[in-house]
Amino acid sequence: MSILGVVLSTLRNKTQASELKRNDSGISMINHKFPYIVKRDEFAYARHNLVDAELVMFGAGYDWTSSHRSGSRFAPAAIRKESYWGMEEYSPYFEEELSSLPLHDLGDIEFLSGNKEDSLNRIRSTVKELSDQNKIPFMIGGEHLVSFPAIEVLSQKYPELK
Repeated sequence: MSILGVVLSTLRNKTQASELKRNDSGISMINHKFPYIVKRDEFAYARHNLVDAELVMFGAGYDWTSSHRSGSRFAPAAIRKESYWGMEEYSPYFEEELSSLPLHDLGDIEFLSGNKEDSLNRIRSTVKELSDQNKIPFMIGGEHLVSFPAIEVLSQKYPELK
């Protein structure tokens, strides 16, 4: 299923803004609620602020435990870049445009190289905070392991995920 399909079906199945600070490299750091998030490029169709959005995208470019070839850590940046140049915006299945969704791009979780447990905790904390704000977390990028902490947190709120 395409990214558009996943986003639309996520919203269809749905049963405080943080301050931004700019550092010297031009990367926005979000403080308070999301201390591990860095903001570089945004997803083209993420046109809502955090308060108004229902669906919040964030990157989890982690691939340090890949058993074959690494590189999935670059997926969040590649997906965002492609959203400007090659992504279909309209879904004939849902008869809806991606730009009509209440979507916000939070940024990417910044991981410490080689520290698996800390990395998984950063995902847990991001998903928990979004869930506590009644947002739908939409994680992109990374190896398969990144799904585990997200599902672990969300299954506490939605037991049918177990």
